[in-house]
Amino acid sequence: MVKNKKGGRSHKKMSSKDNKSSERTSKLILPRVDGEMIAAVIQQYGHGHVNVMCNDGVERLCVIRKKFRGRHKRDNQIILNSLIMIGTRSYEVVAVGKKPKCDLLYVYSNEQKKQLKRGGHVHACLLTKDGQTDTDMGGFDIRDGGTTDVPPPAEEEIEFDDI
Repeated sequence: MVKNKKGGRSHKKMSSKDNKSSERTSKLILPRVDGEMIAAVIQQYGHGHVNVMCNDGVERLCVIRKKFRGRHKRDNQIILNSLIMIGTRSYEVVAVGKKPKCDLLYVYSNEQKKQLKRGGHVHACLLTKDGQTDTDMGGFDIRDGGTTDVPPPAEEEIEFDDI
């Protein structure tokens, strides 16, 4: 096949200049400023808006900025119960009966989500679904901060008869 030396109409669409390695940095980014906090997605509306439950217990309407949409969307999948970092709008006046708005700043990966849970940076209301504690912590109850006395599962003894 002949090599395309000139470019052409759809040549730039197929370029690989935006391909990056699939490895994400495992560095944990935490909120540093007063307006930043961690939130969990509880409902998706579409058109770049999601409903989030923040670390302070307030429901907010999160606006997904252009940076997290379009071409780089696959690196920042925002699904239900995913943890994100948001920035509150302190300058905005909220009307009565409306939810305050916030902006999406960062999307945590599953590995970073586990690190946040272990570090205690996430409030218990974000980790529970329908009043149940998160069970992947291995006997650790997040609500009271201590370990629970969960007995290990009983192993069944199987006797083999000699044939």
